[in-house]
Amino acid sequence: MGAYRLYFLNQVGQVIGAEVFDAANEIEAKAMGTILADACSDLAHGFELWQANNCVHSESNGTVVAIPEQIERIRSMHQESIVRFEERLASSSSRLAKSERLLSSLEAAKSRKPGP
Repeated sequence: MGAYRLYFLNQVGQVIGAEVFDAANEIEAKAMGTILADACSDLAHGFELWQANNCVHSESNGTVVAIPEQIERIRSMHQESIVRFEERLASSSSRLAKSERLLSSLEAAKSRKPGP
């Protein structure tokens, strides 16, 4: 398990938000980055994924990071974590808090959660 930092980038490559999370390996971290960046892709035009002082991945919209099966497997395995990350982004002071796509993704994820 390792700690990763995800930096969301605007269209000129400036950081407009960040998230820190743990992942079992780099493949899982890239898939999580793809999921979270997609959730706010109306404002974020790419992301960088860092572990310690190493940039392990950089992506702009349209770049394929992980195959869809990996993304869906990781999305189903980590749905609760993804919702928590999206909630933190939505309540942050970053520009991403205004992402309509993020708010829509968060609402859809919450509606899929089983009731108490």
